[in-house]
Amino acid sequence: MRARSVATTVTGDSQGNVWVGTYSRGLYQWRDNEWSFVRRSNGLASSSIRSLLADRRGNLWIAFPAWNAVGYLDGKGELKIVLEDRERKVLKRPSNICFGWEERKTAFIGSLDGWNIPCFAVPYPG
Repeated sequence: MRARSVATTVTGDSQGNVWVGTYSRGLYQWRDNEWSFVRRSNGLASSSIRSLLADRRGNLWIAFPAWNAVGYLDGKGELKIVLEDRERKVLKRPSNICFGWEERKTAFIGSLDGWNIPCFAVPYPG
């Protein structure tokens, strides 16, 4: 990982990978003793990442505060945007993701600029 990257979040997944989200340099993955990275030029929605969380299926959930969106990278590395609010009516700079309720199949999204906590059903438990 580059020395000037500011890590904002870290998580591990079921395959033993370590993921690091950064303030402005995208997403880094530690796998097989080396770093690789995903940035906007590689298909990431935004280079600013605030929260990461892996679900039981291996999807990597990501909060993008600058883009005001939440999505996940699937097992093929494709980004799926699940919640986007460019007008900031409900989602206000997402900062945290957690799973809960029955079978941990509901995602709750915390934000930097609001008290509301959007939630939605997810296909796989977190």
